[in-house]
Amino acid sequence: MKLLAEEQLIPTFVQAYYAAQQAIESGNRAAATQAYQNLLEIYKQIAKSPLAQPHKELAHGQIESVYQAVAGMAKVTKIQPTPTPQPTPTKPPITIPPTTSIPVPKTTRIQYPPVDPGKKPQPIQPTSPRMFGLKPRDFVMLGFFAMIIVLVLFFKPAYIGLLSYADADNAAPEWRGSVTEFSLSAGQEMPLDIESSFHDLDGDELVYLATDSEGLTVTVSGSVVTIKASSDSIGDHEIVLMATDLKEITKVPVTVRVT
Repeated sequence: MKLLAEEQLIPTFVQAYYAAQQAIESGNRAAATQAYQNLLEIYKQIAKSPLAQPHKELAHGQIESVYQAVAGMAKVTKIQPTPTPQPTPTKPPITIPPTTSIPVPKTTRIQYPPVDPGKKPQPIQPTSPRMFGLKPRDFVMLGFFAMIIVLVLFFKPAYIGLLSYADADNAAPEWRGSVTEFSLSAGQEMPLDIESSFHDLDGDELVYLATDSEGLTVTVSGSVVTIKASSDSIGDHEIVLMATDLKEITKVPVTVRVT
């Protein structure tokens, strides 16, 4: 998928989300899976964009709701048609009357029903399984209403791990950093490049995130986490450094000591 401009990301994501919802409601598992993959590609661009963190977390919530719905769709089982047995035509017996002439009996033609060899049997549509009393499309609707509520109220949900429908054997990023305590002077800021602190065994490209803490302002640009301490924030603070390959997420709590 081509790279989208920042102002195109949210509208394109919403359109892809509606397309995935329609594919799920249609019961077409292949179309729903493709729609989920398209939605995931757009989310990758959102995760790397300078959009505000609530937008990224909201998009992640929609990705998860679509994943849950697609994962709950049963595979379609096609029933192979049973060939129709063809009757064997028989000739009526010839009866010779006691006369000098032998009449020739008329041949009776048996009419067979036309068979269309190109016609395929209609597959049985699967019944969508229920999860806790809900159908897959119910998960999608719940996710949609959650998105509207968050946009209206500016609610910031807790960040949760990513799920990937496409790769069940994916390995989560590993923390290989040796330091989990940092010191910072009040009123100063400190940049931390955490790229070397995380490693992905699958070689996937990682996206880095971090949480705030009272008295600290935390921003992320690429793999650089910048921590700025306010003048009245003396003491120990805990933030969480995160790395995700857009399938799994690893969270590492670290301590920032402001002096």
